[in-house]
Amino acid sequence: MNLDFASEYAQRTDDELRLLIQDRDNLVDTARQALDAEVRKRRRNGFQLHVREPEEPRIHVEEDDDDGNIVTVRSRDLIFPKVCPRCLASADSFVRIPCDGGSSWGLIPAVDISLGLWRYLFHRYPVPFCRSCAVSVRLRRWVERLFLLSVFGGCLYLWVRYHFSAGRFVLFSACAYLIGVGLWMILGVPKRWPPAGIEVLSGWSARDRRLAFAKPEYEKAFIALNGGSVRRR
Repeated sequence: MNLDFASEYAQRTDDELRLLIQDRDNLVDTARQALDAEVRKRRRNGFQLHVREPEEPRIHVEEDDDDGNIVTVRSRDLIFPKVCPRCLASADSFVRIPCDGGSSWGLIPAVDISLGLWRYLFHRYPVPFCRSCAVSVRLRRWVERLFLLSVFGGCLYLWVRYHFSAGRFVLFSACAYLIGVGLWMILGVPKRWPPAGIEVLSGWSARDRRLAFAKPEYEKAFIALNGGSVRRR
C-alpha cells in the first residue's frame, strides 16, 4: 500500500507539523522526505520551526474602587515619574521608599524598628519627590519611629522599675501602642499629615512588585513608564 505522505502533510496545520518534526527520526524514509519538502515549502511562506513563547503584559492593575488600585509590575526594575507622588509637583528631591517586609504590628517595637531600619537601608527604591513633601515624609517617618521608641522605652522602664513579667511587658507594650494609634486616628493626623502617596507592598525577595498610589494621575504616569511586555518563564 502506497501512502501519499506529501498530500497528508500538506493538510496538516503548522502546530501538527511541528509535532511531526519532533518525531522525524522515527519516520520511514519516504515520510521523512515528504515532511522535509513540506517544511521547506512552508518556510518560504514564513513558517517557523519554533514558536516564540507568548508574552504577557509587564503591568497588571487590580482595580478596587474602595481601597484604590494595586499595580503589579512583573519585574524588580522600576522607573518612577519625575513628579511628586504626594502632590504631583515637579520633583527635585528623593525619598527612599522601602519594600514591605513584615512586622510585629507594634507588639514588639524593637523588632519593628530593626526591620524598618533594615528595609530602609537595603530594600528600598529612591523615588522622586518635591522638596516640601520630601521633608514632610521624612519628618512623619521619624515621628512614627520616635513613637515606637517611646513606647518601648516607657514599657522597659516600667518593667525594670516594677519588675513586670515578660508577659505583662508584652501586654503593656501592645496596649500602649494601640492607645497611641487610636489617638493618632482620633486627632485626624493621617488626613492632615498624609503619608508618602506611594507604597511598595511586595517583599524584596518577590519576583514581582506590587504598588499602591494615592494619586490616579501618578499611577497613570507610572504605568506609562513601566509598560511593555515580558517573556513568560
